[in-house]
Amino acid sequence: MRGIQIGSLKLSTTDPDRKWDNNEIAMVQATAERTALAIETARLLQEAQKRASKERTIGQISAKIGSLVNIENIVQTTIQELGDTLPGTDVAIQFTSGTNG
Repeated sequence: MRGIQIGSLKLSTTDPDRKWDNNEIAMVQATAERTALAIETARLLQEAQKRASKERTIGQISAKIGSLVNIENIVQTTIQELGDTLPGTDVAIQFTSGTNG
């Protein structure tokens, strides 16, 4: 795939004297190339779906937080939403004094 080997295809036969002819070899090579393309397409689709899901989640959290006006509610909602989105993760928000240093 794009010049990088991602796997191998093994053909075997019960006849130890079997010789593969050029047409059979070409068919196997073409099939392997198309398989690699299909795998790459599936990988790209999975990545796109993952990004879309991530963006939807960020949008949903942003909508919930954006509708709040109370700082305590904003912080609590942020912590809860991130905790729900990232199970098994402790979420904490720490405020700084606003001065550099």
